[in-house]
Amino acid sequence: MDANGRELILKDEVFEVVGCAMEVLNVLGHGLLEKPYENALVVEFGIKNIRYRQQPHFDVMYKGVSVGEYMRVKIHIRVHSRPFAVQKTGS
Repeated sequence: MDANGRELILKDEVFEVVGCAMEVLNVLGHGLLEKPYENALVVEFGIKNIRYRQQPHFDVMYKGVSVGEYMRVKIHIRVHSRPFAVQKTGS
């Protein structure tokens, strides 16, 4: 349980993903642009056998017709065959 007395969902998976991010930060350090961190995180996911898709595009549908693409999610992670999206926060 967390500090609020609630059960944490996907606790192990979240700790593993955050651990990967911390490893990238510890190795690369601060001060780089976003893309090298994203690419290093993908490498770390590969090392840890975490399934992901980097910058996936999703069709925008209108009444059954594709009217464009949308790309907001930076890295899309699959946890136990359920999607788990990691989005960029801040700049």
